[in-house]
Amino acid sequence: MSGEPSLDDAGRGTVDWLGSVAAGDGFAVERWPLAQSGQWRLDDGSIIHRTGRFFRVTGLRCGSFQQPIIEQREIGTLAFLIRRTGHGPEILLHAKVEPGNVNVAQIAPSVQATASNLDQVHGGARPWGAAYVASSTATRLSNTLESEQATRFLDKLNRNLSIVADVDPSPGTPFRWVPVTTLLRLLDRDFVVNTDARSVLATMPWDVLAPNGPFTAPSDEFGEALRDSFARPADTAVLATSDQRLALARRSGDAATAVPLDALDGWDVGADGGVTSAASPLSVRHIRVSSRSREVSQWDQPILDTAHAARADLTATRVAGTLRFGFSLCREPGLLRRVELGPTWLGLETATAPDGSETGRVVAHCRQSDEGGRFFQDVTLYRILDLGERAPDPAKLWLSLSEIRALLDRGGYLTNEARTLISLLMRRLVS
Repeated sequence: MSGEPSLDDAGRGTVDWLGSVAAGDGFAVERWPLAQSGQWRLDDGSIIHRTGRFFRVTGLRCGSFQQPIIEQREIGTLAFLIRRTGHGPEILLHAKVEPGNVNVAQIAPSVQATASNLDQVHGGARPWGAAYVASSTATRLSNTLESEQATRFLDKLNRNLSIVADVDPSPGTPFRWVPVTTLLRLLDRDFVVNTDARSVLATMPWDVLAPNGPFTAPSDEFGEALRDSFARPADTAVLATSDQRLALARRSGDAATAVPLDALDGWDVGADGGVTSAASPLSVRHIRVSSRSREVSQWDQPILDTAHAARADLTATRVAGTLRFGFSLCREPGLLRRVELGPTWLGLETATAPDGSETGRVVAHCRQSDEGGRFFQDVTLYRILDLGERAPDPAKLWLSLSEIRALLDRGGYLTNEARTLISLLMRRLVS
C-alpha cells in the first residue's frame, strides 16, 4: 500500500490544530488501582460507577463464548452541526482528547456525549452544544439509531444526528468550523477522524456534503464506477433480500447474557481492577486521566485493551456492470439486533481472509484507534479492495452505493466497522 496522500493547506492546518490541542491539553494517562478510586468499585461481579450511571464492565456469555464486556444501555448522542455559507457548507469539528486515542486528539462530532455526560453526572460542565441537540426547533438533516462495536459493547446504541446551526463557540475551546471538503479529504488519514465522527458522516445526506453531486468528480476508473453505482436507482428486490436474510439470521444463534466477571471461566479479576485471561488478547485495566479540555480535569475509569491490531476489509466487484460491495451477515454477541451487515471480512490484521480477498487492489485504507473513550489504543486497519470482475461470493450481500445509502437512511442496518469503511468511500465525494 502506498503512503498517506498529500494534504492541501486547509487539511494541514486542521491536522496541525489537532496537534496543538493535544500539546496544550496537559494530557496524561496512568494506571490507577481500582481500590484507590472514589468513583468506581467492584460490586456483585461488575465494575460499576458509584452513581450506577455511565457504564459498567461485566461478564458476557454467549453459548461457549465468554469475555468481559462494557454494558452501557444509555443511548449516547453523536451530532455534527453544519451551516451553509456562500463558499459551500461548513461543519463544526471538535478536537476531542480521549484516553484511548492514538495521537491523543482526534476529530470528533460537534457533540459526542453519553446520557450521563448530558445529565452532568460527572459533576463537571455540560458538554458544549447540548442545547442544540435538545432543541425542538432545530433543523435535523439526519437522525438514526446505530450500534457501537458489539464485540466489546453490550446492547449499546447511539443517536446519530446532523443539525443545521450557525453558532460560534467561545475562543480557546477545541472547536473549529471548516469547509466540509476539508473534513472529507481527511477521511483516508491515519488516526485523524474518530470512528464516531465517521459514523455520523456516513449517515448524513451525502448531497448536503457534496452540493455539486456525490461522486461527480471521478479521478480514475474506480471513481467512475462509484459515480455510476450511486446514480443507479436502488433495486427494491435487493433491499428486500437484505431484510429477509437479516430476519432469518436473527432468528437463530445463542443469546448473549450478562454474568459476573468472576463467573467467567479462565479469567482472573485482580484487586487493581485488571481483568485478564491467558487465552485472550482482550483485557480490562483501570486508569486515571488528566485533561484540561474535558468537562472535568481529572477522572479515573476502567478501559478495555486489545493486544493485537485488527483488520476490516470491504471488497467490491462488478455485477452486470454495476459496482457492488460485499457485506457479511455479522453476528456479534453485543448487538441488540443480534445480526447486522458488517465488513466483507473482519479479523486480526495478520490473518488471511478465507475467500482470498487480499488479492484485490487496495483503493483506500486508513488506520484508526477505535472508540478512544472506552478502548485503549485498539487499532484497526480499514481497507477498500477492488476485485475487478471477480464473481461475487454468494454468502455475502452485494449492494450498490445507492442501496447502501437507502439502508443508511433507514438506520440500524450496518455495524460500526461497516460505517467506518463507508466513510472511506466518502473521501471520493470530493476531488
